[in-house]
Amino acid sequence: MTMTQKSCNPVIEPISGGGADTLSPVEGLSKNKYLRSNKTLCLLVMYVVKIFMNFVPDSDLKQKLRTFKKTLFLNVNSYLVSDYCRVKKLKDRTYSAGNYKLSIVDDFYVNIYTDYSYIYDKDKKFLREISLDNKIVNIPTQKIKITKDKVIELDEAVNLALSCLFNFWHFTFQALDKMVALEEAGYQGKYLLFDKVFIKKLVKWCGIPEDKIIYVKNGEVYKVKKLHVIHECGKYDKDVLQTIKKRVLSNIDMSDLEKYPKKLFVRRIGYSRVIKNEDEIIEILKKYGFEMMFPDDYPLEEQIKYFHAADVVFTPHGANSTNALYMHEGSRFIECFGKSYVTPFMLDIIQDNKMSYNMLVEWNYADRIEDKAANYIIKPVLVEDTIYNL
Repeated sequence: MTMTQKSCNPVIEPISGGGADTLSPVEGLSKNKYLRSNKTLCLLVMYVVKIFMNFVPDSDLKQKLRTFKKTLFLNVNSYLVSDYCRVKKLKDRTYSAGNYKLSIVDDFYVNIYTDYSYIYDKDKKFLREISLDNKIVNIPTQKIKITKDKVIELDEAVNLALSCLFNFWHFTFQALDKMVALEEAGYQGKYLLFDKVFIKKLVKWCGIPEDKIIYVKNGEVYKVKKLHVIHECGKYDKDVLQTIKKRVLSNIDMSDLEKYPKKLFVRRIGYSRVIKNEDEIIEILKKYGFEMMFPDDYPLEEQIKYFHAADVVFTPHGANSTNALYMHEGSRFIECFGKSYVTPFMLDIIQDNKMSYNMLVEWNYADRIEDKAANYIIKPVLVEDTIYNL
């Protein structure tokens, strides 16, 4: 049996996909500085748009107007936590956990959906927890109803059931790192997390106490007496990620690494942003001794072992690029991108791991029809030129 075959029937859970593709139904706040700063003007424009929409038939224009109206709604009804405390004239309860800054707000509600949540006060004012540039949390698709008999009350919590944090990369870089930093700072409250197999494993391997975790479900509403809100959840700390690496690797049996391939091609199947000419690429890679694996066929610990054992990993960009965190010093990571989505997020980690990096990007053909799924073609000559002397 080769290492690219499944050796057992473990509980498997896909960890790719569903991250950057599903950030929010509204991608950002209005770029117009007057609408962004003047809530009264924003409210007026919102009502004008709402009236105008009644006369527009279903079309792309109506969809754009609907999105614009949601954005205006958020301009009026949502705050970053620092702005919220200033507007409400609340006592400054900001503190640091490692390099992260948090604020505490009282009596906030957390409304859970399948793959995101939103938080709001008794006046139904929202807090935006992803505060890098214009990225924001989702907004409710229905009118908020606070029903006391259905609310779960908590004394103290951090909400990490945010948009994208059910995804492997986003959870590792935007949630797990915060949890490790908070634990080291002496945080005593609960953590609200999505109920995913890989999340449970990572949390356990990183030593987070099980009794501090609440795995949320769609439809639940929590009322938190002391809600700790992260100021910039999108940022990550490289030092904390190295701590995560050490803790995770120390919990995985590495005694059989010699049976894993040294040259590895990681397939991406069934998601967006896949290599269209994968078969052609695989034929080239086979000539140079690469073995193929599809991460979704393996539990998380096996995926990590594949990456840790490899001297060279060749992969399309996706959530499984996260596993570069667990590669060994002196290894090489080769990552492919389509021209419409070039995001080498692992560069900092690769530098810290003392690895080498290659980026292969789709040629920018002016006449190419844009693929809605952002799938792409990598020129074979780029592949062969990159790997022929490895």
